[in-house]
Order: sequence, then structure tokens, then C-alpha cells
Amino acid sequence: MKNEQEASTGVLIEIQRFCLHDGPGIRTTVFFKGCPLRCRWCANPESQQHVPQIQFISSNCIGCGNCISVCPVQAVKGERGKAVNFCPEKCITCQRCVPECAGRALKVSGKRWSLEELVQEVMKDQVFFREGGGVTFSGGEVLSQAVFAEKLAGALHEKGIHITCETCGFSGHEEFQKLLDWCDLLYLDIKHWEEEKHVEGTGKSRKIILEHLKMAAESGIPMAVRIPVIPDYNDSDEDGHGFGVMLREYGVRQVHLLPFHQFGAAKYRQLGRAYEYDDYKAVTEEELEPFARVLKSYIPNVRIGG
Repeated sequence: MKNEQEASTGVLIEIQRFCLHDGPGIRTTVFFKGCPLRCRWCANPESQQHVPQIQFISSNCIGCGNCISVCPVQAVKGERGKAVNFCPEKCITCQRCVPECAGRALKVSGKRWSLEELVQEVMKDQVFFREGGGVTFSGGEVLSQAVFAEKLAGALHEKGIHITCETCGFSGHEEFQKLLDWCDLLYLDIKHWEEEKHVEGTGKSRKIILEHLKMAAESGIPMAVRIPVIPDYNDSDEDGHGFGVMLREYGVRQVHLLPFHQFGAAKYRQLGRAYEYDDYKAVTEEELEPFARVLKSYIPNVRIGG
């Protein structure tokens, strides 16, 4: 029963409309929940777990105390008139606290959608897709819900909608091959050119990802490799040369450099987690120009930004 539910429904973080940097034209981006990687700089930590989670926005707490009285496991503690303490390690995500929160300090990250509901919601934006736009699958990691993603893509293709897919490439070979069959434009993230550093930064080997990069390159699918450029991790000239040599071997012709930013820093606090990159400044596009010049000596099309 559980497998049937996971195949017929999907858990999303959000649906973002009028996106201009997630593929060609005006797009609606669907953010899938769940990811096999644990990138230390991840801007969407709420996307890592597949299941819904409670986020606590402490600045919104007005001390009403309503959450304390309804929580069955004492995941929220305190007294009326004062900001509460949220203990995410105790939370069972029963969600009883959320509608009781007068200050909207508690919210659920992750909602389960049926295929029919999601297609209907996405198609509200159909008018914006006429000039080469469409829908982008992002995350999290879309292949963490591969069966549902394939069904969603099929339903949207029936309505003539272009599908762009953003993926880290870490999945089973069968799931990735199927993605190449239903995806119209592929954005494949590569975090590091060196194995040890890749494991250090993401918690996973790059071996499967590179096997899938080879599969994608040989398939002829329109594709760009995306590199999140992270301070003190993969942003040196040496890294630029390392990426260039490796990607040229796979026949990659287009690379997008994604500057490190701090948009997700507050989410770590809301989830009760420490953020390793809290003290780092965001990287500007101008600061990436030297890195881009190094990479352009190997790859014909390099641009800064998504």
C-alpha cells in the first residue's frame, strides 16, 4: 500500500511560479522533497528528507502558547507570554501545532499531492508557457521520487508542456535512463571534479554521477552541467582547470556557474540545525569571472547564473 501511494502521489516543498532562470522562457518550478546527497552548503535543507517537516520561525512567535497545549510529545516547550523552544528531534510531524499557532511561527515543509491535483495546479500557468516556457522539476532531487516524476512528466507532455529537469544525477541506472527518455532539457549538477573532495562536500561518491553524465552525453539530450561554486571548496583556478579537463572528456559543451548565496541560512535555524557556511559571504557574479575564464579554455559555452 505504501509503495502504491508513493507511486501515485508526490511530496513537494513548493510550486514556484514565473521563474526565469530554471530553463527557457517563463516556467513553473516544482520542487520535489527528498535528496540522497548532503551538501554542506545546501540552500534548501528542508528538501533533504522525503517526509514533511515542521519549521519554526522564532521571529514570528508571539508567545501565545497554543502549540504547547496540543503537542503530544512535548516538542515545543515554554510558557505563555514568552517565545517557545522547538525541539525538532522530538517532533513526530503530527502537525497539530500548525493551525493553533497565532503568529504563524510554525509551518509544514512538504505536502503530498496526487497526480491529478498537481497537473491541475500547474496548468493554471499554461498561458505563460506559450513563448517557449514550461515546467521545471527541481528539488531536493527529482529522482528520489522517480516513478511519480515520470508520471507527472507524461501527463504534462500530453498537454504539450516542455519539461526541464534539474538533477544531482545520483540514482539507480534504470531511473536515470528513464529520465533521459521523458526529460526535454537536462541540467545536471556536478559538485566537484575530484573524488575525495566530492565525498567530503556531499557525503557521496561521484562515480554514479559521472556514469550518468556519460549516459546523458551519449544520449544526445539537450544538456547543461551546472556547478555550484562554493568558497574554499571548488572555487580556485586549480578547480577550474580540474572541472574543465574532466567535463571536456565527457563532451560537455555548456556549463552554468551558480554563485554561492546565503538565501537558505535561516532555514537551518528553523529546522534546529547548524549551518557550516554561516560565516561565508555570498559570491557575486563579478567574482566568478576569473573562474569562468579558466573554464572557457576547455568548454565552449560557459555562463554565470542558471
